[in-house]
Amino acid sequence: AKGNLMIGNRLGTIALRLSENSKYISNVIAVVKQYISWVSEPFHAIAESNLVGFHAGNRIGDEFSSSLNYYLHTTTCFLCGKNLSVLKEVCSAEIVRLIENKHKWFVPSFSMLYWVIAELIDGSDFQSTNHNPLIPCEQSIVTIPANAMHGSLELFLDICKLMRSLFFRRDMDKCVSVLDRIMAACQLRPLTIIGVFFEGLISFEMARKASDSMKWIS
Repeated sequence: AKGNLMIGNRLGTIALRLSENSKYISNVIAVVKQYISWVSEPFHAIAESNLVGFHAGNRIGDEFSSSLNYYLHTTTCFLCGKNLSVLKEVCSAEIVRLIENKHKWFVPSFSMLYWVIAELIDGSDFQSTNHNPLIPCEQSIVTIPANAMHGSLELFLDICKLMRSLFFRRDMDKCVSVLDRIMAACQLRPLTIIGVFFEGLISFEMARKASDSMKWIS
């Protein structure tokens, strides 16, 4: 079905129905809703489906798929414009829960989202605001060696940098392109689609600045 959105969407629907009462349902929801359903469903509906996947994973004891769905639910809610203060508390509580239960796979991802939200709320003084000491500091996340990251985390960090560069109009010339990696890996889903969108906006902004500079020179 690669390249055929209609067939892909139909196969995804069939996969959900076939796995509805199986131990794989949480994982299937995560994959289908994030990588297929975005072509036919609004982002907020996908976020709600991932919340269903989170609860399904909890019921069957699939901690990894449950956490994956909750992470996807939270990031998609962020992209949909949900209240930032609510999302900040959600991230904080989930980070603590994951650490206490020794399920640390998604701690860096939730932590990075937490710090992005914190800066959007508090501005440049966000690091001086009181935060839960259990939450890994941003510097410890961004300095994780590339070979120790899973590919999704590395991509997520770069997309976060794109967002913040545009929001705060800083270091736009230092942003790392995500477009080629996303297309090469066929990783189109809500977060990466937004990443491509922000990369395009930054490109237009830099082109506009370059054009303005040339006008002054001439």
